[in-house]
Amino acid sequence: EPCETEESVDNDEFEVAKDDDDEDDDYDEEFDESESACSVVVKVDLKFVDSEFLSSMEELQRALLSVIWEESASRRLQLWKLQCQTSSFIMCSATLNEGNFLHLSSHPEDGGFIHLSAYVNGDGGDLTNLIARLQKHFSVPASTGHVVRSAWRLQPLGIYKPGLNSLLTDDMFTFSFTPHFIELYKTVVLDEMSKFQRITVTEKFDVPTHSLEAYEASLVPGSSSYAANNPEFFQPTKTLFLDGTSQSTSYCDAGYHEALVHPAMFAHPTGPKRVAIVGGGEGATLREVLKHKSVEKCLMIEIDPDMVRVAREALPEWNDCSDFSESDVNCFDHPRADVRLEDAFAWFRNNFGPSATLHSEDPLDVIIMDALDPEGGAEIVMALYRNEEFWVSIIESLTDDGILIMQMGAAPANEEVGEQFSLWHNRDAFLGVIERVGFRQMFTYVEDHAGFGDSWTFLVACVSDRCKDRWFSSSAQVNLEMHTRVHRRRSDNQVALDFFDGVLVSEYQRPRRQWESVYCKKVPRPVECEFVESQANRLAVGGSAAIRNAGDLRVAAALARAINSTDDLKGVSEFRPLRSHLSSPVVARHFTLLFAQHLSEASD
Repeated sequence: EPCETEESVDNDEFEVAKDDDDEDDDYDEEFDESESACSVVVKVDLKFVDSEFLSSMEELQRALLSVIWEESASRRLQLWKLQCQTSSFIMCSATLNEGNFLHLSSHPEDGGFIHLSAYVNGDGGDLTNLIARLQKHFSVPASTGHVVRSAWRLQPLGIYKPGLNSLLTDDMFTFSFTPHFIELYKTVVLDEMSKFQRITVTEKFDVPTHSLEAYEASLVPGSSSYAANNPEFFQPTKTLFLDGTSQSTSYCDAGYHEALVHPAMFAHPTGPKRVAIVGGGEGATLREVLKHKSVEKCLMIEIDPDMVRVAREALPEWNDCSDFSESDVNCFDHPRADVRLEDAFAWFRNNFGPSATLHSEDPLDVIIMDALDPEGGAEIVMALYRNEEFWVSIIESLTDDGILIMQMGAAPANEEVGEQFSLWHNRDAFLGVIERVGFRQMFTYVEDHAGFGDSWTFLVACVSDRCKDRWFSSSAQVNLEMHTRVHRRRSDNQVALDFFDGVLVSEYQRPRRQWESVYCKKVPRPVECEFVESQANRLAVGGSAAIRNAGDLRVAAALARAINSTDDLKGVSEFRPLRSHLSSPVVARHFTLLFAQHLSEASD
């Protein structure tokens, strides 16, 4: 018997019963309701499972007991009773300690279908492993050649309490468990705990975007179908999660990583030679950097060696540099890549911080922060976004034309409260940190195709004011430089970029209104917000003529010239209070949109 219990269990309890309504199915166990206020029902459906397997009670029992045995290592489960019944289909139920149970119903005549459900009492624990074990032991493929289709969903029960079922609120639940669409296929590719984090890779098909039938057709050798000739278009979507938070997906890999890398690379005046990546263990950020011809060395500083190993094994598409390199090489092994498996915080502090002890590294042209989202209050997040000593070491590591670029989490919405009062308080505080340590220019932009379900925010911060001219390059100039700065693909001789171009850059140059809305909800209210509101009121009452006097035109002209630059405001006494806020989202957007209209009307 694969399951052991502290008390002896009658062998009769493991015998198969046919249509036996045993009153002993009920159990009476005392447990603390406060620990189980929120329980979870996990439901897993498999189709195209082998019919002989589904028709065998012994095989189904063996698979069910194997799941319980493996789960018992992490949940301290004890099997109390296992019973199976048969009529037109087979049903089995396993009653476990602490109010947990497993149930299956097998339907071999219905396309090889089996339904599995688990009632997990209390915290819920590691549901990813539970689902993976159910799939592993019951996904016996049929001889028809079909891929076993797998879909699952969660149903939380009871009243949610803070501290319990954190999984129900993270990306793993949102992206992998909740069926936004009717999912045809879903599986856990890999799930393991490293020294630093839980690494999970899932794979799924969604009806509106993928066809499982086309995927199966793409696997048929010698077929003349479109799917067989273009299999890259019909792959399931892989998603990488770290501690339950989505990092990137194969479906939007290029959209996210090109937005994270290339705006800074093209903003550099001569093309960066030395680049550093903080994090980026899946290798996709490294891949995008190495596409630039100017790069002589790219340091990737990743603390978790298991993340790099998993990326090589389970996410090879993320770190494949073969199509734009002279040889078939993995990005981690590229001759211009220098992968350091160490703590990036310590590396920057030791080489460039106020108390630096090493001083052995040359300055960097671009730093790319592919690190944690600013949401929440975890200790590591607070250390990243609020530690001024670390950010001093970052700016000290950059050259005179150096650029920092980083992702900043989901874009705000107009309806949200001021970020100092929300889960995004670290992002609000961080903008102040960046200004205080000495960055001269800051630009925020939003990408809608990052694959996270929300529009995603990025930040570019520059050491020099000269960065502004490069940031506002024309679309034509960016398109021209793409052909001179970026390697071409060997497969089609095209520039090795899928999304990034001059038109996209022009969109990034215009800050979105929701940043202004959220920024102006700060307490105390920023002085520039008061000015914007007063000018809008004057315009509403008196029309454009209300700001056509010489003083207002002088102010408007100064604002229009001073998109993020303090130099043009010298001598404009009306704006002395604003000089420390010139890179705030509200000012940047207001300069470019509102006063451009006023100046054009007054230019005659």
